[in-house]
Amino acid sequence: ADFTNAGTPDAAVTASINPSAASVHLLYYSLQLFYANGGGPCYVIAVETYTGAAGVIDVTDLENGIDDAGTINEVTLLVVPEAVNIAAGGTAIADYYGLFDKALTQCVDLQDRFTVMDVFPLGNAADLRNELPNEINKLKYGAAYYPRLFTRINYDYSDETLVTINGVAGSPTLDQLKINNNAYYNMARAAINGLEMLLPASPAVV
Repeated sequence: ADFTNAGTPDAAVTASINPSAASVHLLYYSLQLFYANGGGPCYVIAVETYTGAAGVIDVTDLENGIDDAGTINEVTLLVVPEAVNIAAGGTAIADYYGLFDKALTQCVDLQDRFTVMDVFPLGNAADLRNELPNEINKLKYGAAYYPRLFTRINYDYSDETLVTINGVAGSPTLDQLKINNNAYYNMARAAINGLEMLLPASPAVV
């Protein structure tokens, strides 16, 4: 959060997210979006711990989750929102759509579920057409959504030591600002809560 004119009646604050420091894990927020749009009972399949993942969304972990879903008869929709942050690299696009090809294959095999996916954000809609197999019998079990959505889901900043404050002497982090200046603390929180969060559309439409 960046303050201007701190210490004067014209004090103001703006907030922003540091993309390089933001978590790649979106499931917590995606579930909020799912329930905010009328979602009901669902299965959450854990594929790795936050510590074990070490900040990387690995395609093999997600594929294992798809396999696990195949053992649950009650599953009717397959959604993998964290896949949009799959580890970047030379094969990221192929890995992403390979994951959903696996999901579609499961749908064909079991014939009791449907796959909801997003267009991979590091590519374009043409990648979806090029990477997924041109098989009508498989594609009829899936739907893809684009673009991602700017939402009013609030960022989790419960660890206030991670929120950097600029422009207020003696208060380098949000937790320190709370101690030193409650009014500025509330201004900073309001600015942070006003940020729009960009999320995959798939959790909102299922």
